[in-house]
Amino acid sequence: MDPVTIGMMAYKMGGTAFDTAKKAVEVALPMAKKASSIGLRFVEGGISAVKEGDPQQVNLTKKLDIIENGLSLPLSFSDNQVMKINQKIEEDLDIIKGQNEILFLSNSIKYFVDSHMARTGIDRGISFALQYDIKAVINHIKKNEGLRFPGYLLHQCTALSETVKDYNVFYDSILNNGVVHEWSKDDAIEYLDRKFGVDGTESVVKSYVPFEYQIPWQRQKAISQSEEEKKNSKWKQLFNSEDLEGINDEAHDALFVLSSELSANESLEYAIAKRIESLPEKRLIIQNPD
Repeated sequence: MDPVTIGMMAYKMGGTAFDTAKKAVEVALPMAKKASSIGLRFVEGGISAVKEGDPQQVNLTKKLDIIENGLSLPLSFSDNQVMKINQKIEEDLDIIKGQNEILFLSNSIKYFVDSHMARTGIDRGISFALQYDIKAVINHIKKNEGLRFPGYLLHQCTALSETVKDYNVFYDSILNNGVVHEWSKDDAIEYLDRKFGVDGTESVVKSYVPFEYQIPWQRQKAISQSEEEKKNSKWKQLFNSEDLEGINDEAHDALFVLSSELSANESLEYAIAKRIESLPEKRLIIQNPD
């Protein structure tokens, strides 16, 4: 039996007690140096065990599935694998070269998921290892134009991106006092395109925007800019322009999206840790609505 199935069985066997407990999550600084900047745990006794009027409570405006899944990355990943892949897949996707490179990335994703079976949050070292492997595949695709994504790897990347995004939406809601932002493609483009002041500068206040919207927007920007504009641009790019232009394939966007969501998770986690450091009890209680 695979580790994800075992984890799902253990989760479901928790029954009613866990259904109650999962409504309240304590976010605090770890007692000892760990692989993450913050520690997450469900409050024993759930919401009823939380002091009423505690100023360190954050009430979410929307129920989050990642909390309903016990903050389990493997369980959430398993749920997200049910999703349909909406990207257009060309007929030549079944022409696969460089199978070793494809295989090691698939194994890296499996290792990432399996390694989070017994923990909440994302292990930074394992995240870095996966990002390193993604970058290696991006470089390989640039050098081998005939390389195409097999469907199973596109599915893995898309499902894991969605899972990490679920965590990032949760983290972003903590930083926004419980407000769960629900982005549409149009909202994201309007936000990303918005400039301020007479010089048309970017906003100094940055919000988390899912990278399923950011990467296509950035790709289009990279393609439309002239070489001189790219050279003089102060715009901070997530990826090298040549990467996005050289791999102009919607299927391969899954690589950029996954890598970016992993990086964003680290950034959001750091911001939460800094906020918690300023609190008297060095903790926050997050309540998931019914």
